[in-house]
Amino acid sequence: GSSGENHNPTGSSGERKRLGWVVARNKDEALEKATKQYNTLSKATLCVEQDEDVLDTWFSSAFWPFSIMGWPTETDDFKKYFPASILETGSDILFFWVARMVMASFAIFDKPPFEKILLHGIVRDANGRKMSKSLGNVVDPIHVIEGVSLNTLKETVTQTNLKKEEIDTALDSQEKDFPNGIPRCGTDALRFALCSYTSGLKDINLNILRVEGYRKFANKIWNAYKFINMQFENKLTKKTHDYMKDSARSFYTKYFTNAGSHPDYLKDNILEKLDQLSIKEKKKSTKSENTYSSSDSIVISDSGVIEWLMLHRNALIQEYTIEMESFNFMVVTQKVHQFIISIFCDIFIEITKKTECVEHLMACLFIFKDILLLLHPFMPFLTEELFQRMRNLNLFDNLKHSIVIEEFPTSSERIFVENDFSQAIQVVKAIRSLIDAQNTGKQSDSKKTYKVIMNKPEIVFFSKQIKTLCKKVETVEYSKIIECDITEKIDDMIFGIVEK
Repeated sequence: GSSGENHNPTGSSGERKRLGWVVARNKDEALEKATKQYNTLSKATLCVEQDEDVLDTWFSSAFWPFSIMGWPTETDDFKKYFPASILETGSDILFFWVARMVMASFAIFDKPPFEKILLHGIVRDANGRKMSKSLGNVVDPIHVIEGVSLNTLKETVTQTNLKKEEIDTALDSQEKDFPNGIPRCGTDALRFALCSYTSGLKDINLNILRVEGYRKFANKIWNAYKFINMQFENKLTKKTHDYMKDSARSFYTKYFTNAGSHPDYLKDNILEKLDQLSIKEKKKSTKSENTYSSSDSIVISDSGVIEWLMLHRNALIQEYTIEMESFNFMVVTQKVHQFIISIFCDIFIEITKKTECVEHLMACLFIFKDILLLLHPFMPFLTEELFQRMRNLNLFDNLKHSIVIEEFPTSSERIFVENDFSQAIQVVKAIRSLIDAQNTGKQSDSKKTYKVIMNKPEIVFFSKQIKTLCKKVETVEYSKIIECDITEKIDDMIFGIVEK
């Protein structure tokens, strides 16, 4: 770029007047363009000067992968981190930036600046429209993190230079999309939501309601920690702390290593193992062949419940690892969310509340630590805070000072298989589904209770688990004939519920 100036050689002061700018490849071309642009002046009266403050953005950014490591000095960071393992960017600047970085790196070092390139899609509004000020559908991340009122949103439009028609359109769109403004969701909820949409180059149709849902999910995780912490605070004293720490070590050995199936453990837990006899061996009839008493409920051992949890924990880690290696964040977030809500919070914590078993508490502690580590890439702030609080319990051996450098969870050495509790959970889910169907379109009544009826006598032996996990179930009965409006089926088992 050159600035054109009018030079007055006859003036006593020799002053020059700045006229404007032209864009040219050299000084001669700039003078030609200036003469045409200011045709009232001759070449003799014009003087062109090249602007000194010029930066070619894409040229200089081509050196970014190695210049940030201290190049041209061969620093320790340069030796350790160049070339990088992956670059994450948008497809719109693939040739402007990415291609230039590759060319510069090959020219200087004869190798690529990164091994892989991960391209993301475009964030659009909930209706799939590209975000635009004139449409009024631009979502500022800060507004999602901190929350914003509708009036403040409107100010972001009215204080622009848009035409009146565009302003009116934008305001109408804001009132329709955000009638109550945008609620405060926090950084982690927004990050988790964006990752939950991410699958290859697919664009993201961002729905604020989904982000708000993940804020509630974050609250659920916080409350899970509060429950665990409260249980240990009630039990941890100077006298009991060493016992709890020994229990934690014993729990780890039993469930995370092959020693858990060693004969010594079987001998020490013989009564617990007796509780794991099959349902058929424990069935007892009462009154008649068609009725069974809830008092005959099978007592699924503490280990049986924990083994079920560990089975799902191992499966989650295996699936998580596979999907993360292919950058399928959508599947990873779904799997983690499902495990935390459906397995850990809705089932295991509810059972732990009833049993108050030390081994269950240890399971909560160890599994929750794994949950924090699995969640950390998506919710870094919440997980770091809770990790530090768990460290303060001083029940783990050799925890790192930050979750960022803590060892990532791996599948336990001990192998777990489906057990009686797995079948009990299938029954519980079916009954929950029935209760939800029964209440569809009706006003919720917290005092309403139900009787569960099933065409198989085995259900009676799960009554304890059913009543623990389905709080509205009062009794469990067997009947050959199920006379209910809504039923649920698992294989050859048919369920029905009746309002008490």
